[in-house]
Amino acid sequence: MRLRSASAQRLLPQLALVTTLALGSIACSGDDERPKANLSGGTGAQGGDGGSAGSGGDGGSAGDGGSAGDGGSAGNGGSAGSGGDGGSAGAGGTSGAAGSGAGGAGGSVGGAGGTSGGGAGGDGGTGGTVDIPPVDDVCQTPTGFLTDSIAFVPGTNAQLAATLNHLTYSAPEALAIVAMVKPSMGGGSAYIGAADLVSVAYAFVDGFKPTASDLFLQVGGFSTTSPGSGWLSLRDGTQKRIKLDNIGLTATTSESCSRLVGILTATIPASEGSISLSSPGGGSRTITQLAGAPPWDVRALLQASSVSFDFNSLPSD
Repeated sequence: MRLRSASAQRLLPQLALVTTLALGSIACSGDDERPKANLSGGTGAQGGDGGSAGSGGDGGSAGDGGSAGDGGSAGNGGSAGSGGDGGSAGAGGTSGAAGSGAGGAGGSVGGAGGTSGGGAGGDGGTGGTVDIPPVDDVCQTPTGFLTDSIAFVPGTNAQLAATLNHLTYSAPEALAIVAMVKPSMGGGSAYIGAADLVSVAYAFVDGFKPTASDLFLQVGGFSTTSPGSGWLSLRDGTQKRIKLDNIGLTATTSESCSRLVGILTATIPASEGSISLSSPGGGSRTITQLAGAPPWDVRALLQASSVSFDFNSLPSD
């Protein structure tokens, strides 16, 4: 009997466990099949899986951060409910507090966009200027020049230019240019017109003496500053002369003022319109026929060389 009593005593804990399991089973077999809030934490661990589906999914994950299974049981309630029910089950557990840790704040705002593109390029530098030094000193003494060549260019009526070039090509001594310079004053007077060779020097002849233009003298050349008048000499079978008004000249000198190149401008007045000139293609035509109604502007490029000149043939001022 003592042995049985000892055996019975050893079996009592086992019977108690069986009884407890049986009672637990009976308690879960009621009409309400939802798990009760007073279930042991062990069964609540299964509810943890359901917790991820509950509306408090984030709370479930916080429960994981809480202490063990209690947090899980709260999650179990969440899986059974459809949102709200899950929430009430969660209130039964202590895991709610464990889940109080807020999720980490979102990352900081992205870096601001880069600054705008590089600044506009600087303005290009101003192009430099190049000074071309004169090739001659200031003319020191009065000098007479005679044209070596002359060419009428645009600025002159095309047909008139062709005819004048035809008549001066083989007889370029069309103009004399006399520069009566006064170096101390930086000026002087210029006389431009047809000249004849008289004895050993060229001279302006009576009836065809030019009128003076004021002259501006500078290093390397000179230019007229007021209009003059004179005559253009042509060799057309016989010598012919055409009146020029409003004569202007800009000249560059070289070789100690013994040579010049220049640009001449002038106007042929209406009085010369009836002068007949031989045309390059044959025949002859008057200036009016060549160039239309007067007056007729002309423009010419010329080269000239110094010659012996009789300054006494200049018109008296």
